[in-house]
Amino acid sequence: MLLRQPLLWAMCLLAWGIPHAQATSLQDILKNNLFADPAILEAQANQRVAAADIKIAQSAHYPTVTVTGAQTLAQNHRYDGNRRSSFNPGLQGKLNLYSWGGKEAQIRQAEHKHDYFQHKVTETQEDVSNTIATLYLGALRAKESIQAAQHNLERHNQIINDLTIITKFDKGRMSELEQAMARRLRVDAYLAEQTRSLELNLSKLGKYTGSRLAPELLQNPFEADNPDNLVARFQMADARQQPSYQAQQAERQSVEAELDVAKANRYPDINLIANVNRDNKEVYVNLEWDIYNRARGYQVSRTAESMIVADAKMEQIQRDVAERARSAQVDMLQSLKRVEIGEQQIAAQKKVIKAYELQFKIARRTLIDVLDAYAELWNIENTVVAARNDYRDAALAYLNSQAAIGKWAGVVNVDESGSGSPSQPPTQTETQPENPSND
Repeated sequence: MLLRQPLLWAMCLLAWGIPHAQATSLQDILKNNLFADPAILEAQANQRVAAADIKIAQSAHYPTVTVTGAQTLAQNHRYDGNRRSSFNPGLQGKLNLYSWGGKEAQIRQAEHKHDYFQHKVTETQEDVSNTIATLYLGALRAKESIQAAQHNLERHNQIINDLTIITKFDKGRMSELEQAMARRLRVDAYLAEQTRSLELNLSKLGKYTGSRLAPELLQNPFEADNPDNLVARFQMADARQQPSYQAQQAERQSVEAELDVAKANRYPDINLIANVNRDNKEVYVNLEWDIYNRARGYQVSRTAESMIVADAKMEQIQRDVAERARSAQVDMLQSLKRVEIGEQQIAAQKKVIKAYELQFKIARRTLIDVLDAYAELWNIENTVVAARNDYRDAALAYLNSQAAIGKWAGVVNVDESGSGSPSQPPTQTETQPENPSND
């Protein structure tokens, strides 16, 4: 039957689904995920591991006490006074007296690693936010593209209805009806493609919402924002405040401390050692020095090269952040201009279509002229939809370049305990015990 709706059109209607009692705005979805997402929890766990590494490094300033025990199986001494007990338990204590700054460098290295993972928590938070927002905006783009295609489908259905009536009395115009139906099939194919895109984005977004988000609940998250407003509220005073840059800076400082450790390892360790057992009690200063160890030299060279790598990454991150911010601002402004021009084109093209439809009824225009006018209007509508969504994508890209997606959504940086306040790295004065030895 010519008047029936296509199967694909029914599929598009089914895509709207039934609303769920769940967060619907992008901001709410972000707030619900950025304290419990597995990626965030993993980053927080890494931060706690780094905090434990600080304690481990600080413990090098404390003495170690070891229980010893020797079971003599056979012995032969020149003097009987040198004979050992058959079983000789004892204790050994060891305290580092001097290590050329190596122990302190290990503490600094652990502290900078902690800083690195602390900034990684914020960076991961932004990455998760960007992933969620990208899926949300992708679904919104597909939804609006479907709405534009539905308007075009309605225009085709109207002219097909008119031609169906005409062909009952004029069989010679059957070819025009077939042309109109062929054009409608193109719209059906496009609807199917956009429905697929919508459902895929909603399916992926379901990982963060817990269930499928109904398409009619999707809304423009940047309705109240414009380029000037976003820049004024979220622009960083310094690109070096970006979490990725700060993490890389902490990594560079950690590598620098590692270099100090490698250099100190080339010098002797001076330790105070005390042994107590059944036969002896002794306290002495012990010196350990690898006078030949090729690996020590290569380790210094390797760490020095790692610092060059870290410096290069810092420079690259700083350039990328600046470029992404500039490009996003340009994209936002140009996309809004495209929307403004496109809306004017839509108003003008609708007048053209109305005139063509009237002229077609009095045989002054052909069906192809009308269908081409429909196609032109649809192209303009798609251009406007694309421009609107390009603006949203650019706004998201700008927020991401400023590490401000969470801030825009009203989410405070989560700390390792998940309390929602920014985490603070343990300082040496807070966590380091009084040094019982000279380093």
